[in-house]
Amino acid sequence: MRFLSTFLTLSLFVGGIALQAQVAPPAQPKLLSSEEVSDQQVNQFVDALQYVQQVQQESQPKMLKAIQDEGLEPQQFIQAAQATQQGKETGLNEADEKKFQSVQKKVEEIQVEANSQIESKIKDENMTLERFNQIYLSYQQSPELKQRIEAQLQENSK
Repeated sequence: MRFLSTFLTLSLFVGGIALQAQVAPPAQPKLLSSEEVSDQQVNQFVDALQYVQQVQQESQPKMLKAIQDEGLEPQQFIQAAQATQQGKETGLNEADEKKFQSVQKKVEEIQVEANSQIESKIKDENMTLERFNQIYLSYQQSPELKQRIEAQLQENSK
């Protein structure tokens, strides 16, 4: 579950920059070979992954709007978030710092909601979060599994 939170935090970012994860880095799960993932699990994973992408697409404009509604430029927010991640000062004046803090809370709320929706979808696909994470990491590392998953993604998009 922690990997999912970190993955989603990294994925749900305006401009590809994530806020600092609120959880400790997880231990890396065992990578799976393509043979260790059944066709049914590939289908379940693909359905969940497509939902993750949909939630990300819906969440990004909400985050952008929250930033702009507070009177910050997206680039200001991104730079401040990067600085915060690195333990540095944001470089914002006092007024913009308050805006940043407010936006950061709103963005975190959007991320929490997105994570909740995604976790529910994964469970609806009869997968555990750990298994989803394990397949996701294996998908990134195993050319054979990646080929199977991408073939299923293409099939689903027809």
